[in-house]
Amino acid sequence: MKLKCMTLYALIGLFYFFLMRTIGTLYPIINYNLTWLTIELILNFIAQLAISLFFLALIKEYLPDDDIPLLNITILTFLGSIALLLVNTLNGLSSLLYVSLDHSITGRYLVNMVVWIVGFIMVIFYLYFSQYLCKKPDSVLCKPVMLAFAGSLTAFILHSINMLNYYYHSTRGRIFLDLKNDAMIIPGAILVLFTYFSLIAFMVYFYKNLNKNEI
Repeated sequence: MKLKCMTLYALIGLFYFFLMRTIGTLYPIINYNLTWLTIELILNFIAQLAISLFFLALIKEYLPDDDIPLLNITILTFLGSIALLLVNTLNGLSSLLYVSLDHSITGRYLVNMVVWIVGFIMVIFYLYFSQYLCKKPDSVLCKPVMLAFAGSLTAFILHSINMLNYYYHSTRGRIFLDLKNDAMIIPGAILVLFTYFSLIAFMVYFYKNLNKNEI
C-alpha cells in the first residue's frame, strides 16, 4: 500500500463528497431518482473506502512507532471511518428498498450518532496530527494541518447542531437551530464550504509534500 496513492484517492474521495453535496443541494429532486441513488451508493462506498485506507496507510508508512497517542487516535480514526462506511452503506441500501434507516427515529439517531462520534474522533486526530507536524523544524504542513483541524472542528459543531435538532424535534416538536432559515442559509453554507475546503487543502499540501520527499 503506497501512502502517496492512498492520499490521492482520499483527496478524490473528499472532492467527490463535496461535489455530491453541492449537486444534492442545488438539485434536491435528484435524491429521489432510483438510478441516481444506486450510482451514488456505489460511488459513496468507493470514496469512503479510499478515505479509510488513507488512515491505514498513514499508520503503516508515515507515523512514528514511538508516538503511541498519535498511533492510537489514528487507529481509532480508521475504525471510525470504517464504521461510517458500514452505516452509510446500510442506510443507502435500505433507501433503495424504501425503508431508509434515517426515516425512523431510532435509525435517524443511529446514523447521526455514528457521524457525530466519528466527527469528534476526527477533531482529536487532527489535534494530535497538528502537534506532530508542527513540532517538526521548518514544517510546511503546520498551517495546512491547523486549517484541517479548524475544518474538522467546524464539521463537528455542525454535526452537533444536527443531533440537537433531532433531539429537540423528537422531544419538543421543534428544532434547536434551523440552518435553512433565511438568515442562516449563507452563514451555514460558508461553514460547510469551509469544512470541505480546509480538508481538501490539507490533503493537497500533504500529497505535494510526499512528492517532494520522494525526489
